[in-house]
Amino acid sequence: MLFALSWLQKKLNVNDLPEEPTRLIYDPSDDIFYGFFKNKNLRSVQKVKWRVEIVQTNVFYIEAETETEALDIAARERIWDEDQTAPDTYSYHHSIEEVSDED
Repeated sequence: MLFALSWLQKKLNVNDLPEEPTRLIYDPSDDIFYGFFKNKNLRSVQKVKWRVEIVQTNVFYIEAETETEALDIAARERIWDEDQTAPDTYSYHHSIEEVSDED
């Protein structure tokens, strides 16, 4: 059960469950984990809603006659992912925040 507890803590970002559950059940229809604990009470832990923003940046060094041509080359001929050759670069950053159901 230690693996299940560890997995549940990571999945729900929970570090202090009241005690180790003797059994875990996931109900996908309600998106709720039910944990049966040693004291035989049924407790549920609902997943939290998160807003995750991931911003990816590609920087391309392109030889072209005009700004429009350079933009066209970047949009049509380049692949926007992490597989870049210098001096072209790729980077990303993220932000995450808990949101309420009203958001």
